[in-house]
Amino acid sequence: MLYVSILSFKASLSAAEQQAALGRRATYQFPDGYRAVAEYFLAGPTQVINVGEAETFEPLFKLILDWQDVFDIAVYPAVTAEEGLQIGARLMGAGK
Repeated sequence: MLYVSILSFKASLSAAEQQAALGRRATYQFPDGYRAVAEYFLAGPTQVINVGEAETFEPLFKLILDWQDVFDIAVYPAVTAEEGLQIGARLMGAGK
């Protein structure tokens, strides 16, 4: 399953704590069972978007536990645009 994680620094974090989180990310290893597909660092109210794959939610739960001290984290199951169009066509066809 594909997941999109959106991470935003907690409002209470100081600049030094934000910089420490960046240093921590440089050495962080994603949990077993999670394969990062893409990761983007943003300039704005959201700092990180991570797209990854996992067979179960367990590695995502571990990722949340690892980073919840510095980030507000939202995780969403997702499909590629191609998969979404195929699913939509099947579902729309089934409703006729």
